Amino acid sequence: MKTFWRSIPFTSRGMLLTAVVTWIGVGSGRILPAGGMLLAAAVAASVVLARRKLTFWVVVLLVGLASGFASQARDHAVGQAWVPDGPISMEVGVLAGPYPFGDAHRYVVRHGSLGTSVWRGPPVTVVFESTTDARVGDVLMVHGSMRPEPTHVRGRPVAGTLQVDDYVRTRESSNPFVRVGNAVRARVMDETAGGGPGRSLVAGFLIGDTGGVAAADIEAMRQAGLSHFVAVS
Repeated sequence: MKTFWRSIPFTSRGMLLTAVVTWIGVGSGRILPAGGMLLAAAVAASVVLARRKLTFWVVVLLVGLASGFASQARDHAVGQAWVPDGPISMEVGVLAGPYPFGDAHRYVVRHGSLGTSVWRGPPVTVVFESTTDARVGDVLMVHGSMRPEPTHVRGRPVAGTLQVDDYVRTRESSNPFVRVGNAVRARVMDETAGGGPGRSLVAGFLIGDTGGVAAADIEAMRQAGLSHFVAVS
């Protein structure tokens, strides 16, 4: 084992160790309470004072801890946030998507207006049963039914699911970078449409769209631990 480790280039070893320490920090940060974070910071300070050569690794670990703690705090805040329940009409802005969801497609959206007032609620996911041309950056007026059910969509915490019955696009994004991204996505979809399993998998690799990939192939990738390759967020 020692011989194998020494055979790895020094730079690669450093990158690997940094990734491992960061991963440990993030994982620990997601489970430690605030008091545990303070204790970890105190221990880290003591280690740095005693062994200054470990300063870099301690800093990496602390950054991971802070990132994990912030991520957990965000998940908790979204999960505890209030969202409407039942029939609803609201204006939303599309943050991410579309993502295949069975035979449907879903998007992550930010708050917009709820009736005549501005809603400052958490992100939710909207589900379209049929094909839609909604794109990232669009602002939509959607009509449907909301269910408060905290979950994650491609790593993003959402507080509820809005099943869409009807929608109207009220405006498109004016951000040039978003427009370019949407254009690239549309081109990839056009080039890979109807091209068989191989092209469908390419679409999954490039833009995370697995709508054309067979369910059996998706399950095989999941069991092999390869599903993250088509989990572009």
